[in-house]
Amino acid sequence: MLRNSSLPIELKTQAGLWIGNSVAISFDAKRVARIAARIVLGLWWHHQRTIPTDGIAIRAGMVRGFNGLEEILARCQRHQIGDAAFRYACGVPVEDQEQSCWFMEFYSTMRFFVLATRISFDSDWMLEVPRDSLRRKTTDG
Repeated sequence: MLRNSSLPIELKTQAGLWIGNSVAISFDAKRVARIAARIVLGLWWHHQRTIPTDGIAIRAGMVRGFNGLEEILARCQRHQIGDAAFRYACGVPVEDQEQSCWFMEFYSTMRFFVLATRISFDSDWMLEVPRDSLRRKTTDG
């Protein structure tokens, strides 16, 4: 699947100077958002021993960095698995334990921001992940 989704690209500096050739991987944003949301559900269970109720919307998106979110990130509990293999931070408001925000970073390169909230808002890059798509699919044997 990775081989089929790879594309040749030219690497350039911000000034437009050619650096060389490389390979980029095209991916399905909805699928990646769903995976990030599922990881958050697992982490939620690990830390809270509950799962969010049906009244909570889960929105996930891949981000380049956490610029502009430093104040929120500074108030979150931070965790790390491995040296830099997986780092995450979680913020849960005291007044509503069902809402939360999550920052995840894999290998210091792939970053995700996930919100579990009652508040509805418009966003071009945060994708709402349907709750039923987060349930594990079982097959009858």
